[in-house]
Amino acid sequence: MVRTSDPIEGDRNSLASSANFEYGTSLFNSRGYIYDYQSDSSSSTTFGILGESSLLYTDGEVSVTQGSGVESAVVVELKSKSVKNSTFDVLINDSNYERIPAGRSSLIALSPFRTYRLRLKQSNESQELVSLDTEVYEVTLFPGNIIKKTWNAEKIFIALGRLVDEKGQGVRHQRLKGLQEYTITEEDGSFQAEVNGTERVYVSNNDYECEIKIPEKAPQDETIVDLGNIPCSTKNQNKNVELLSFLMPQNHKS
Repeated sequence: MVRTSDPIEGDRNSLASSANFEYGTSLFNSRGYIYDYQSDSSSSTTFGILGESSLLYTDGEVSVTQGSGVESAVVVELKSKSVKNSTFDVLINDSNYERIPAGRSSLIALSPFRTYRLRLKQSNESQELVSLDTEVYEVTLFPGNIIKKTWNAEKIFIALGRLVDEKGQGVRHQRLKGLQEYTITEEDGSFQAEVNGTERVYVSNNDYECEIKIPEKAPQDETIVDLGNIPCSTKNQNKNVELLSFLMPQNHKS
């Protein structure tokens, strides 16, 4: 709020003005004033500011919040070892509330005596291909509650390849094991899979044995890696068929 006064009596060219302000974020709350006096003979400016912030300790972590503390809050933690250049939106009751980078945590003050649904989604500004937990947490807060919820995010890339037999023919309709998503090869043996570089991907059944070596990361941080033709060995199928004969006793007439 800004207020300007009338000229001070005895000094027609004087002017006094004042301003009060308040500013608050999730980390800091402040309020203050500015008083300014100008005249032909003298001038002066006076200002003051008061700031408040608090430290909260929960689950071995220190968080900063505004004012003299909060009645209730949630700590949102996003763990990641590989995601470097992406941010994630914190959605509370399906509304964007805050944005955090991977590998960080944030304390969010919320009103007590209410139930909240918490989830994360990758922000539109992010360029990396990321696998993010889709977990939706529901928490009910009471005065004094500070509840911590954790998500995980990992950088992924697309692996392309083709399984072939000893003759170079495509190995079709084979399920790739070791992946989170159900993946099978196409008619020509080709496949496409989302990987993060830590999986052991293979095919093992009565017909074929294949080992698909996944690089730990995509070269030069590319999003697609072509693995080329991947040889598979054919297993011998020995089927033993046993015929059981039952001798039926014959009755002889004497």
